[in-house]
Amino acid sequence: DAAAVNIRGKFGDTPLIEASIRQTIASIYMYLGYYDKAEEHIKRVRDIYLKEFSEQNLQTSDSFYNLGVLYSLMNRFDEAIPLLKKSLEFRYQKDPHVLNVKCMLAINYQMLARNEEAELLFEEVRNNIDNIELIQNVSDARILQVMSLLAFGYGSQGNYQTAKDLLNRIIEISSKLGIEENHSVQMVKSKLVTLLSSCPDDQIRDGKRAVELATNLCDQTNWINYNYIDILA
Repeated sequence: DAAAVNIRGKFGDTPLIEASIRQTIASIYMYLGYYDKAEEHIKRVRDIYLKEFSEQNLQTSDSFYNLGVLYSLMNRFDEAIPLLKKSLEFRYQKDPHVLNVKCMLAINYQMLARNEEAELLFEEVRNNIDNIELIQNVSDARILQVMSLLAFGYGSQGNYQTAKDLLNRIIEISSKLGIEENHSVQMVKSKLVTLLSSCPDDQIRDGKRAVELATNLCDQTNWINYNYIDILA
């Protein structure tokens, strides 16, 4: 909190440094689940990039995406959707991050019961990652995020087995890539814990493995992430 307060007004001549520092602070707040505190910093990052670059810059596009993700986590879906759509406008369509943005956009549509729009995007993403084995050769964790978002989509539709298979596959691939402690992978584990512990399908539930995964998450984060402690409890 002290760093967040002290940053104000200290980078007037170097706004891009301010943006970088604020993005780091926002990421930490989001990691810890303090979404309200993260919002100020992510909005400031977006404003800096808009002023220094343009909407067509990839860093600006990422700032729209990050704010859209934050609003999604805060259940502010109506606000998230235009930001995610804006993030897509100027990205190279073969950029792996495009699939990530489309998945997040589809989930926001789904949360607002705009199911036809959501399904079209999920189908588009599925068609682009048919060859899942290729993911093992990609060190970019965003590809794994795409699979995670797809798993969430399938789970929301009641296709729990497919969701479980995708989440387990992500964990397997992350182990081979040596990125098991990556924040995105930890989020995948937390989703799998929730699925294994509370799925309405008793063929999917596995309390023992859920406890093992949740304990592992708490160990990896030194028992300071209250979200992970909560799912273990």
